[in-house]
Amino acid sequence: GYDVFASKPATLGKTKDGIEVSAILIPEISVGVSQDGTAGNAKLFMAVWDKVIAGNRFRDFDFTLKVDPDAVLIPWRIRDHMR
Repeated sequence: GYDVFASKPATLGKTKDGIEVSAILIPEISVGVSQDGTAGNAKLFMAVWDKVIAGNRFRDFDFTLKVDPDAVLIPWRIRDHMR
């Protein structure tokens, strides 16, 4: 399973079964720069995790991954590491 979160409504396509995939809305939160020069996005992470927990779907799976939009995710390699 998967969920996609966004601050604006977005349709991402359809599943192989023809079901429309839409983003789950979170508040728009500005991301600044922290004191150490990295992205100051803790509030954004907390907003997303609040939605993850409220949705309760994570309980149906063995693990949950947080993946950045520009990351490449290879599920079978992650599965091997989780064993």
